Amino acid sequence: MVFVAHDGEWTRRRVANPNAAKKLARSLQMPIYDVQLVGYPNRMREHDARDRALRKRERQERMLRELRAKDRDA
Repeated sequence: MVFVAHDGEWTRRRVANPNAAKKLARSLQMPIYDVQLVGYPNRMREHDARDRALRKRERQERMLRELRAKDRDA
């Protein structure tokens, strides 16, 4: 089962079967969708794309800092 927040953040949790997922959704008063019928929400894909871009930028900035530190030490 995948829970998707309004901003696209998501988490995956194991459930025993589809009926257990439906029961949990009812108890939480949340809508439930079959991803094989409707697909994943766009906000989930957009969240993942933003997250990938942020991680890439952080990696690049870290590499630049390391290169500058090596240049200073040389």
